[in-house]
Amino acid sequence: MSPHRSSSAATHLMTPSELGDSESDLELASSLDTLSSSIQDPTGKVTVKRNNMVNNQWKGIITAREQCLHFARWIPHAINMFCNLNDTFRIVMLMEEEEAYKVSSRSEDEDVKAQQDQVLSHVSKDIQERHMQNYLKILLGALYLHTLAHGNLKQQAELHTILAEMQAIMGQVHSDDTSHLKNCIAQYAAPDPSDKGLEPPIYADNKSRALLGVNHPQLTAMLCPIKHAKAYHEDPTKVQAKLQNGVIKIHSTVWPAFIYKGSPPGKDFDPDNVQEGFLKGYYLKQVFCHIFTSPSSALTADGEMNPVRGCNAKLHGMEKVEPEHIAYAFIQSRFGIASHDKWQETDGYHKYSEAYTRLIKAI
Repeated sequence: MSPHRSSSAATHLMTPSELGDSESDLELASSLDTLSSSIQDPTGKVTVKRNNMVNNQWKGIITAREQCLHFARWIPHAINMFCNLNDTFRIVMLMEEEEAYKVSSRSEDEDVKAQQDQVLSHVSKDIQERHMQNYLKILLGALYLHTLAHGNLKQQAELHTILAEMQAIMGQVHSDDTSHLKNCIAQYAAPDPSDKGLEPPIYADNKSRALLGVNHPQLTAMLCPIKHAKAYHEDPTKVQAKLQNGVIKIHSTVWPAFIYKGSPPGKDFDPDNVQEGFLKGYYLKQVFCHIFTSPSSALTADGEMNPVRGCNAKLHGMEKVEPEHIAYAFIQSRFGIASHDKWQETDGYHKYSEAYTRLIKAI
């Protein structure tokens, strides 16, 4: 049984207070660069001073191309961290042409139509719908791409150039977040880092991560499928051995214990109420805050957070927490304690893209 979007179990991570506003959703400026500083009033409510340039949306200050490249930094965080822009635009263009053909009386080259149909026949309706959703969200922040996609040959060539640049930026954002988190994982993974760190300790300057993942006793408890969490706490050595040799498989279709509330994670998991404590894990929350509201906010108590001026939430006008934000933090959290030295799509039986999509559907 999986938690559903209507459940209140996800609300812990999604409360406005955890982004710095204890009374209402964040009011964040939507400018592209310099943002006015936020101030904390006596009631604890965050307000934002807006200047005229923000209100004027920086008219004449940034080009359409630059806007697209700026927006590329937000795509992994808020739209789809596994989005392939070329695939998305190619599939959507074919979908639009197919729809146009249905309502048009004009004749069309049968060979061209057959080729289009063949391509789409290999893409499931679910995947087509996902591409369309990504496409529409991307256009909200980079409308210039729509102009290029429906323009002449020169404009379409420019589209492919910009998409390639955007894809590179998206990859760099993902890589930068992973690298920056590496320095903090030891603190975030420990239930109470001010009192006691992980045992054995892990260090950011270690070149190898071979002793992480299921080779580390505390990280094993966090990665352990939630349904086996109770057994792990009863006999850690036995369950750790089963996880290491694959007797217990860690699939993308099972939730890791760290996504649940508890210290250690999942300690109070109730198999008869799987929604209880879902998305309330301390480690997930701290990684989320590190990415979206600044590293300095990650270990701050709930309700005391004041997002810094240059944090991702403010730079991109993030006013509320969406499933894609949580899913991105989840994937970064999962990889952060895994034993792989470099990013890869799979970790044993666990496929990151599947876990990402599954979590979005579950919220």
